[in-house]
Amino acid sequence: MTIRRARPASQWVMLVMAAAVLVPCLLGFGTKFLEFIALYRGDAEGAFAISPILNYLLASFGFLLLFGWAALGGMFHDVEAPKYTMLENETLLDEDALPRGFIPLKTPASSAARPGRTVTGRKPRF
Repeated sequence: MTIRRARPASQWVMLVMAAAVLVPCLLGFGTKFLEFIALYRGDAEGAFAISPILNYLLASFGFLLLFGWAALGGMFHDVEAPKYTMLENETLLDEDALPRGFIPLKTPASSAARPGRTVTGRKPRF
């Protein structure tokens, strides 16, 4: 299997789209965070804003740590492999689920023609 590298044009498109999503999110998060800080500093009753500020900081720091762990662990090196692994595991699970001596049919049309069988060639469970 060969891994196809993205062309520079598609990389630029991806970066522009990522910026189009991430910049407004960053602005929204930043303005809300600054509003909480201003509320805390400006009013004696603004002490309730400490809890959302800490929640924002801890959640952001946690996501940053998870992202760093994933990047350093190599989880973004081969993003195509999990789908093939999933299909291979599904095939193995399907083979284990078949009863001993069961021979799967080759074509769905021939299995549908047999009475008492579904398109997959197995007897219905109900």
